[in-house]
Amino acid sequence: MRLHTKMFLSSLLLILLAAGCAQPIRNTQIPPPVSMATPTGTMMPTLTPTAIPTSTLTAIPTLLEEQARDQLLDLLANNGGCRLPCLLGITPGKTTNLEARVILLPFSTISISTYLSDNSPDSVWLTYDEGDIRTFIKLSYLFASNGVISHIAFQAGEITELPDRRTPIYDSKIFGERLRPYMLPGILSEFGKPASVVIHTYGKQLTGSGGFEFVLLYPEQGMLVHYVTQMETVGLNARGCPASAQVELELYPSGNTEAFAQSLSETIWAAFVLTEPIDDSHWKPIDKVTSMSLEQFYETFRQPTDKCIETPMKGWYVPEQ
Repeated sequence: MRLHTKMFLSSLLLILLAAGCAQPIRNTQIPPPVSMATPTGTMMPTLTPTAIPTSTLTAIPTLLEEQARDQLLDLLANNGGCRLPCLLGITPGKTTNLEARVILLPFSTISISTYLSDNSPDSVWLTYDEGDIRTFIKLSYLFASNGVISHIAFQAGEITELPDRRTPIYDSKIFGERLRPYMLPGILSEFGKPASVVIHTYGKQLTGSGGFEFVLLYPEQGMLVHYVTQMETVGLNARGCPASAQVELELYPSGNTEAFAQSLSETIWAAFVLTEPIDDSHWKPIDKVTSMSLEQFYETFRQPTDKCIETPMKGWYVPEQ
């Protein structure tokens, strides 16, 4: 993904690059953003075989399936009693991979894919099924040679699980309640106005494939927050409603904006530390393509609301047929 506008970077770089920590990234070809929902409507990737080393399994009890589901909902309801970028009791820069496994392995009975090894990264996919609706939680993390976790990636959403297809769900009120700490009102009310908000959408209607995305950046907290919702067309505008969104978090140790910038420069979010802006039709600052300023965005969405955001479709990227 690539992001660049002069106004966005001039403000963002004051926060991230005051010490000149990030290296220039000079890509001139800008690929489309990677959405949580693919054009086929399938959100779940092909699952990898379970691989758990024998040394990890010593004396860590697993929960029965019903217990695991109940405890998962409890963890999500209050983020395991800790504050982001700590996630479910796992804190980047402090928690080790073995300590994280003690938290996650009891949920093995509701995991459809678990990959734990002596080499970074670890990952686990947890699910909560109700009829043909599946809530999924993907959590993966990188750790250094000393075992301390340096980066957590978290992804949560819902799909309709049918024999012949998987379709993403964007309008589930239950999902929003269960993931309350990570949804937009929870993030804004807890952490205040972000350093920046950028959006992406398309220059044409896409059915059932997301198509409207928001990214919030909190450099001091080591947080990048990414929401995906269904794009709707209203006249010549594209509309996205944050109340109906799936969520993805990229979490790093807090309190070090230089390290945060450097870490982002090594991921698909590298464009957030570009030092030379280049023209782009994929990601744009919210105040440049909507009627909202950053302050208005914060004031509008820090409390639960059904309000949506509209942007003219003209000028946005048009996906290939």
